[in-house]
Amino acid sequence: MQLQHQDRAAATNFYNLISSGKHLTENQASYILKILEKHKNISSSKGFDYKIYIAEPRWKNPFRTIDLTRKIFVEKDDTGKIWLCLKFPYQLKTAFETEVTGLSDGAYMGVWDSIRGVRKLSLYSNNIILIHEFAKKYNLEIIPVVTPNKSQSITINDEAYLEDGYIINSDFLNNLSVEDAKEILGDNRKDP
Repeated sequence: MQLQHQDRAAATNFYNLISSGKHLTENQASYILKILEKHKNISSSKGFDYKIYIAEPRWKNPFRTIDLTRKIFVEKDDTGKIWLCLKFPYQLKTAFETEVTGLSDGAYMGVWDSIRGVRKLSLYSNNIILIHEFAKKYNLEIIPVVTPNKSQSITINDEAYLEDGYIINSDFLNNLSVEDAKEILGDNRKDP
């Protein structure tokens, strides 16, 4: 059976995913069913009737979910290094590389945490203004880290909160004054 041109690439991709043991998304599974539905009469005339299987499909594996989280936050790793972490859908990868780093080859001052799906950028070696513009443009949730009152969250609009205050959403620094937090960070403000 000859597939139509527009279906051939998708069918090949789906075959490769399934045969390599990877899970499909629910949208990919729906697309497979559409391709099969389109060609069911031709297959039936060739002696391969699968109509009953696509009428009520039973999938052997659970569907893969796509994480569309968009947020930016700061964290400190086990070595004491401070990271600016960005979590965004894969579709924004090219935009990130060209708009933030200016490099299309992905060579920027950071690492990819594949387990958590987070880009970790060295806080003191990257252009924070470009990163902030990227976050605003693509609607990344910016997690505030300074608030005027202890343990009280604030909303970040177009400008950062620049007054004295207290640290929030920062694990080991929570509820400390900004000055106390700067003292604790001390030498961590420079990359090794």
